[in-house]
Amino acid sequence: MKTELRIGNWVMLSGKPCQVQTVGMWLHTDTTVDEVPIESIEAIPLSEEWLRMFGFRKSRLAGYDRHFQYHHPKLNNPITALYNADFSMNLDGRARVLKHVHQLQNAFFVIADEELTLTGNPYPKTI
Repeated sequence: MKTELRIGNWVMLSGKPCQVQTVGMWLHTDTTVDEVPIESIEAIPLSEEWLRMFGFRKSRLAGYDRHFQYHHPKLNNPITALYNADFSMNLDGRARVLKHVHQLQNAFFVIADEELTLTGNPYPKTI
């Protein structure tokens, strides 16, 4: 994952989502004062919740009960979810699996030439 990270990517640090501010041997995030070793972060699994926070809209794939598509106004290609679990996007005529949030962010940047921004709150609610 180290070579896939870009500034602005969402990752997990100590079980909480955070956004990468600098990338190198060490990372600085929006939730840390000091830099942290890159080995201490984890990829965030891509989920329907994250897709919705990024502004994707869900629709049923025509002819299927348990297959869905997620559309974003700035993308021509939707993300497909078979059984609402395995997310993929058609890139270069091939289905590319998207397993993590940072992979979605990076693909969006390549296709739309802009950052994918959140419309929802990624931080867990506290009581």
